[in-house]
Amino acid sequence: MSSEYLENRVYELLDSHLEHRPFHLQRLSAVCTGVLLAGTTELPKVARWIRKPSQQTSRVQFLKRFLISPYFNQAAAYQPLVKQALRGYKAPVWHIIIDRTTLIPYQRDLLMVSLSFRKRAVPLGWQVLKYGSTAATTQIELLEWLEGLIPAKQAVVIHGDTEFNSVPLMRFIAQHPSWDFILAQSSHTYFQDLIGRWHYVGDVAIKPRHPIYQAQVRWTKEHQYGPVNLFAFHAPHQNGRTAPRYERRHCVTSLPITHTLRRLGRRRWGTEPMFKDYKSSGWHLDQSGLKDPEQTETLLVVLSINYLWATSIGRWLCKSGLRAQVDAKKTPF
Repeated sequence: MSSEYLENRVYELLDSHLEHRPFHLQRLSAVCTGVLLAGTTELPKVARWIRKPSQQTSRVQFLKRFLISPYFNQAAAYQPLVKQALRGYKAPVWHIIIDRTTLIPYQRDLLMVSLSFRKRAVPLGWQVLKYGSTAATTQIELLEWLEGLIPAKQAVVIHGDTEFNSVPLMRFIAQHPSWDFILAQSSHTYFQDLIGRWHYVGDVAIKPRHPIYQAQVRWTKEHQYGPVNLFAFHAPHQNGRTAPRYERRHCVTSLPITHTLRRLGRRRWGTEPMFKDYKSSGWHLDQSGLKDPEQTETLLVVLSINYLWATSIGRWLCKSGLRAQVDAKKTPF
């Protein structure tokens, strides 16, 4: 397949769903194709795949100008595409993940909301932020901005790790009749049981293969929010090389207590391979060298278009019995 053929197919896709002028669509399709074929976000390497009759330095300048263009933001260049894709997604429950990852150590982070799909996740929307944990107000604002992507009566479960454990976020989710949540919690808090006794989460005894379930509890002494359900289980983990090691996980949910809660909670991990595809095992977004949030925003639009398109093509190949065409082949010795 030639790069020209691929670029033309991408242009046809964009032209079907975006309202940009042909000139802008040609630029967007050229950059999407260049990033897809280069397999990286390093501008000099992407520039080699840009089909322009000019020198390498001129193509790099073209990419830099593209990244500061005001025409390729999420609302205009990505949301129409993901809306179209979601029209064909008929799952009874949508598992939506909110998570944060580092773009530039100690400088920039990415707050991402994505849809769990086939052990991975598809981006719905994001925000580039200063380095550090996010506040509940920031998380709620992003979810509010993305509400229009979700049908009014669609059943939704919001997943988040301990950064997204706040009661204000729970209250926001509870305002939507068909929305629920499974949010990981810190052990450094209290809950109240049915008979009014307060318990410190860290003191709850949990043994391997013996998870605990507490129904209808009030969460935190400050908010006394509830009733919600608590489940906790033995799960040794370490969030980073220098981070402390934890032995247990605690989650609060608005869903009823069932034996499938832990399996549902695993949907949150779809965001990890997605971030890995964006970073260390894919486009190396964290090594792009871009420090301007606007440039990073435009680059994320390009990567998300490619990710959505590749996911859709891959799913179609599986459904049509052509998966062998994209599966990795064993290398003969």
